[in-house]
Amino acid sequence: MPRKRIAGKIRREALTYSQRLDLLLGAGHEPWTDEQRKQAWFDHRDELLYSLNPGTRPEAFWDYEQKRLLHESNAQALFRLGLLTPEELETLDKIGPIKPATGKDTREILRD
Repeated sequence: MPRKRIAGKIRREALTYSQRLDLLLGAGHEPWTDEQRKQAWFDHRDELLYSLNPGTRPEAFWDYEQKRLLHESNAQALFRLGLLTPEELETLDKIGPIKPATGKDTREILRD
């Protein structure tokens, strides 16, 4: 009996352990072109984002979607860019307020 095909679904290659590390940490040991790496990021973006701690993003996120300032942590950059979810803001505030170089810290935003 033939298998049913789901319309609109594109089969994508599973990431190897080395490729996953490269996208998450920017290890740079994977022998692929920047275009291949970028395509792999967008193909696997959601599953990679889901696997992280609040207030962090994979290196590929910073390489292809947003830019961090020099010496800026993930949380500081996400805060500055307005990309922290309300859940991330609450979780990070329990640890302590994020202190960006300028502007309000997380406790001031949660109060507003």
